[in-house]
Amino acid sequence: MNGSDPEVARRLAVCEELGLGALPGLIAASAEPFEIVGPGPAFELACRNEVNGRANACRLAIAHHGEGKMAVLFYRVSTAPGATNRFGYGGLAVAASRLRPAHLESWLRYLAAAFDWRTAPRGLRREFQFPVPGPD
Repeated sequence: MNGSDPEVARRLAVCEELGLGALPGLIAASAEPFEIVGPGPAFELACRNEVNGRANACRLAIAHHGEGKMAVLFYRVSTAPGATNRFGYGGLAVAASRLRPAHLESWLRYLAAAFDWRTAPRGLRREFQFPVPGPD
């Protein structure tokens, strides 16, 4: 994890505000090369591993979604030079009070597997009716 970057400290504060206090420890303990990314309002995470010989372009974004809730969004960034496209792979609406470390682990596993459907988190919805937070 890119923990020495000052921007990462700010992003980790967003993580704490969302009630995801266990997530930084899970990221640090993982053998996967997770990296905190994105300047936007959400907490965003990438996995810099290779899957089937290709760079993993998948991302996870977590943002406030009303009182005591969060939206967990899974998307892939375009690998074309200069492209800013994002392709959605589903999302979850989660009550912070019901969140457990096993949920966080399943999100990280899905991200590291480049959204292999066999590793999809329980309750993943392919369509959802809330906005996807983007960069500021």
